[in-house]
Amino acid sequence: MKKKSAKEVKRPQDLREGNIRQLFRLLSEQESYTINELAAEMNLSRTAVQNIMARLKQYGIAAESGKRSSNPQGGKRPVSFALLADYRYSVFVILSTSEIYIQVSDFLGNKVASGFVDVSGMSYEDMIALLKTEILDMLHQHALSMERLFGIVMTVSGTVDSESGTILSFTGTNNPGKWGENIPVVLDLRAALGFDGEIVIDALCAFSGYSCYSSLPAKDRADTCLYIMAHRLGIGAAYIRSGVIDKGAHGFLGEVGHLQLDAGSTAVCRCGRTGCFEAMLYPETIRERVNSDERLKAAGIESIEELMLRANEGHVRAQEEVRKIGALFAQLIYNEQLMTDPDCVILHDAYVVPCPSFREAVMDICREKSEGFFSVPIDLHIDERDFISAVRSGAIAYLRRSYINHFQEEE
Repeated sequence: MKKKSAKEVKRPQDLREGNIRQLFRLLSEQESYTINELAAEMNLSRTAVQNIMARLKQYGIAAESGKRSSNPQGGKRPVSFALLADYRYSVFVILSTSEIYIQVSDFLGNKVASGFVDVSGMSYEDMIALLKTEILDMLHQHALSMERLFGIVMTVSGTVDSESGTILSFTGTNNPGKWGENIPVVLDLRAALGFDGEIVIDALCAFSGYSCYSSLPAKDRADTCLYIMAHRLGIGAAYIRSGVIDKGAHGFLGEVGHLQLDAGSTAVCRCGRTGCFEAMLYPETIRERVNSDERLKAAGIESIEELMLRANEGHVRAQEEVRKIGALFAQLIYNEQLMTDPDCVILHDAYVVPCPSFREAVMDICREKSEGFFSVPIDLHIDERDFISAVRSGAIAYLRRSYINHFQEEE
């Protein structure tokens, strides 16, 4: 029998810390747990779970949160446990070339403080210096030290190398050339703050995707999930594998907006090509197409939101146009399903106005394609939550998960 190497042998310390992280993670994903519930989830004895919980309570991570109602047969009401909000704090930053949003949150993701900073006339170096000052001032105003932070998470509309903490390029409403490309923002902010904790950065849609994935019912939260976002800022995607944002070999796995759907289209994309999915769904492209149709123009339709509203009101021509948009999304979803083969797909409908005919078009056409000659199962979910709220909650939750995954017992 082959002898196990030293790396393969699990030490008692490794097993204990693994169990602590697992229990820690479970508490972060649900409001509260009883000891029996945790024992069942972790496949451990009640005594083992009680010992782990005692350590988390010792570190100030968790505490009793009340008693559950008794069962129909009566009996002692079980005590539930939950994470403590004030265990640690995080800083969340939406970075753009014109304005920065900063938020300090407690460990449960509740907002402690927030504010906007105008950086429209600043150089990159001045922006980093101001960001440092604003973060420190916000922490000081709430009597928090840097040592109380479990991490900082930043997000941008752009292409990001999350492994190196670099903004490759800005997109959306940003001025792409203002601060150049390949910006080592994580390294620069870490040096400015003197912070040795975790700093994470990724694109807006990566974190909104993580939020939408995490919000699925447990029975639908499959191992792999493709998230597609449609927003005024552009079209993006995220691929979630085992709870982790997968960026691919070169960080381009989420750039679905630049898949060419129509080689004959004259719609020019910001990437320089024509017929890209994103170019064909730009609000301006749709507005021009709508305004070229006298029936839609006469109805006073000048935006995607107005198109969706008229479709909701039963305007036949508006519904036809919405179905065309839905067909483009269905084509993209089908193509992506063939390429990445996820367990499920989430479409984050960020066109602001929820539109039943748009939803029906996407679902119907996806169903038709999935039952065609080359059968591809498409488990599609549509999330209509506010986009920026999803970005914020997803970013903070992702940072917390990373912190828990690397948690070491305190001496």
